[in-house]
Amino acid sequence: MLLDDRDPFLMLSVKPDFNTGRKNVWSLGLSQRLNLMDLLARAREVAGHYRCYSLIGANCQHFAADFATSLGAPTRICPDDETVALAATDTALPVGVVGACVA
Repeated sequence: MLLDDRDPFLMLSVKPDFNTGRKNVWSLGLSQRLNLMDLLARAREVAGHYRCYSLIGANCQHFAADFATSLGAPTRICPDDETVALAATDTALPVGVVGACVA
C-alpha cells in the first residue's frame, strides 16, 4: 500500500520466484473472492487502526497479520516483536519463582 497525498492506494505485484518451501513461510489458506476495490477498502480499514508507523506494535508485520485476519485467515501470524514479548513473559515467571526460592 502506498500513500499519495495522504490517500493510500493499493499496489499489487507477483513475485514468480517466491519460494513457498522456506521454513518461515506459512500458508494462511484461501480467502473469499474479492476485487481490487474490496482489497483496498480492507487495507484502508486495517491501516486506519494504527496511529502511526512504529518498529514496535505498528509495522509491516502487524499490517500483514491484521490484513490476513481481515481476509479470513484462520490463524493469525505473530509479528517478531510480539514473539519476543511472549518469550520474555513466558520465562519471567519461572525465573521469578526460582529467585524467590533462593532468597
